[in-house]
Amino acid sequence: MRKIAQKAVTATAVVASAIALTAAPAPAALLTSVTINPTGTNIALSAVNSGNIVGANDRTGVALICTGLTATGVLPSGGGPLSPIHIAKVTGVTFSGCTVLGNPATVTATASAANPWWLDVTGNTAAGVTPGKLTGVDVHIVVPALNCTGDANGAGSAVGVVPGTHTDRVSAGAPSKLKLPPPPNQGDNIEMANVSATCPASIAKNNDPVTLAGTLNITPGLTVLAT
Repeated sequence: MRKIAQKAVTATAVVASAIALTAAPAPAALLTSVTINPTGTNIALSAVNSGNIVGANDRTGVALICTGLTATGVLPSGGGPLSPIHIAKVTGVTFSGCTVLGNPATVTATASAANPWWLDVTGNTAAGVTPGKLTGVDVHIVVPALNCTGDANGAGSAVGVVPGTHTDRVSAGAPSKLKLPPPPNQGDNIEMANVSATCPASIAKNNDPVTLAGTLNITPGLTVLAT
C-alpha cells in the first residue's frame, strides 16, 4: 500500500486478527514446530477489520484511513508439525470507506489466488500470541481530489513486508485476531512508489516510508502453537 498515510494510531485491519508487538520476533529458522487448529487441508478463511485500517506516511504525517477491510484466504494445512513459512495465504483484500485528509480514496490490493500475500510465523508462541509477518503487500491508491496516485509496497524490488501478531481464539466459534501494530513497527519495509507528479510533496512522494496498522478478526478462529 503505498500512497498516502498518516501515523497509524491503532488501525485495525488488512487481513487479519490479533497481533501484538511485545518483543522482537525470533527468526523463523529457529522454530522447530508449528501446530494449527483446526486441522485439515485447504481451509477457507475470511477476515474483517475491527476498527480503522491506517496507512501513515512517516515523512509527511498524512494518513490513509479506511473504515472497512475484508479479506479472504486459505490455510493450506491445519494440524502439524508445519513449516513456519507460508503458513496461510491471503487471496483477496477489499478496502472501503477510505479517505486521505477527508478526501475519498480508492485502494486496490494486488492479492489474488494467483498472486497471494503470505503469512509467516516468525517466533515462538507466548500466552496465545504468536509473532508473524505478512509478505507480498502491495496496494494502489488513487485520491482524485488531491491529484494523487501511487503504490505502497516493498522498498525497491523487495517484497512488501508488514510484521504483526496472531492471538488465538478465546473459545470455540470465536474469531482469532491478526494485529498489525502501530508505529514503531519492526521489520516492515513499505514505501511509496510510482507517485504521480501531480501529487503534492506535502502529501507523498516516492520512497516515503509507510506504516500500516490495524486489527482483523479471522474466521474460523485459529489456535497456533509455535515452539
